[in-house]
Amino acid sequence: MNRAVVHLAALLAAGSAVAAETGGTLEFSRVPLSVRQQGAAGLYGSCDVFKAFSNPGLLGRQPRAFEAGAANQLQFGGDQNLWAVAGAWAAQPKEQGSWAAAVMASGFSLSPIEDFDIVGQPTGQKITLGGLQGGLAVAYQWNQIGVGASARYAGESYGTTVKVDNLGNRSAVTVDGGAVVTLGRIEAGVSFRRVGVTSAVGAGAAYKLNGPFEGAIGGDWTAPLGGSVKGYGGGGVTWKAHRMLEVRAGYGVRRTEGVLSAGFTVPWRTWTFDYAFQAAVPGAFGASHLVGLGCSFGPERVEPVRAAFTMEAKEKTLAVAAFEPQNVSAGDASVISDLIRNELVREGTFNVIEKANMDKVLAEQAFQQTGCTTSECAVKLGKLLNVRFLVVGSFGKIMDSFLVGMRVVDIETGRIVYSDAAQGKSLSEIQEGIRGLARRLAGAVNRVR
Repeated sequence: MNRAVVHLAALLAAGSAVAAETGGTLEFSRVPLSVRQQGAAGLYGSCDVFKAFSNPGLLGRQPRAFEAGAANQLQFGGDQNLWAVAGAWAAQPKEQGSWAAAVMASGFSLSPIEDFDIVGQPTGQKITLGGLQGGLAVAYQWNQIGVGASARYAGESYGTTVKVDNLGNRSAVTVDGGAVVTLGRIEAGVSFRRVGVTSAVGAGAAYKLNGPFEGAIGGDWTAPLGGSVKGYGGGGVTWKAHRMLEVRAGYGVRRTEGVLSAGFTVPWRTWTFDYAFQAAVPGAFGASHLVGLGCSFGPERVEPVRAAFTMEAKEKTLAVAAFEPQNVSAGDASVISDLIRNELVREGTFNVIEKANMDKVLAEQAFQQTGCTTSECAVKLGKLLNVRFLVVGSFGKIMDSFLVGMRVVDIETGRIVYSDAAQGKSLSEIQEGIRGLARRLAGAVNRVR
């Protein structure tokens, strides 16, 4: 998966401009909650669980069944503190689509502000401001299209520290809707947001690049509906510098003011730590420091596989040949073959020939199967084993990654009817990749009875 992505998107940040210029309330409810989003001034790319409350169409993209996150933002030189927690669930993708849902809660507090009377003398009182919000998002993912909606209820309260007076309360409902589509390397999205009486729409796209520097290029612009408030645009880059480090930077334009941002992500197993820094240009509102912690757990979500070849019930016999070793030992490659064979047996789609029976037949025919990777060799071996399909492949190592390549040969026609690959850096990752290979192969079969 391409993890280094250039983002030119800043959909949610338009809300802050809307609030400031229209006199709207609940400004904190318009602030993007995702630390990664704000670090790259963008919407697309490596988002976290809080993506469900920016463009809900992104909710179905999480890699595992469950995600949880916590974030904290010290803004405007530490005068404002905003925290948020969220959790999301997504079902395993199926050909007919899958559902996802998320919940969140967030709040903010502003450091007490000194109060002055009409002639500019301190009154001895300090004004306090704080707020809370909670929300729910749902999404539906079908193939490469995701659509979703979310709703949040937020409230603010004003008071004074000396007389413990309540100066007023305000509340509003925020509604978001969005859709995201992925077509090859292109990812595009549209969204709609309504906060109280103000609304905004956004659209954007990104194009992913491959090469020595993996990335993408795209653009996004958000504008309010009605009124004289200007829109918001921005862009950024996220670069996977190391398997345990992603760095990002961005620049946005809000009204006549620019905002610089930078940050990084440190992933470790199923955990991720995020940091971002934002500063206005020329710095009228000081700097913001943002930190986040996320966790993905539960079963890995795999994309559904469309039927790749047809198999009649009487033809479901299959054998797994010894994989070709590449920069590894023959014994290691043989272990990978056994793991794939065991997983295919567990899937139950094929009648898999036992290794002991294979070795017996091949010994009788004096057939050496090691390195049998061509279709011609596979056909000869498959006919000796009296099977309809034969799995051939290789297991190798390049740099610090192990690669498993697999192909399925139709013995009657000699054609390769299916191919797939997996990689991993550890034994657990390789085992998980092999389970995915077997699962996708079983899903690629169109069974005819």
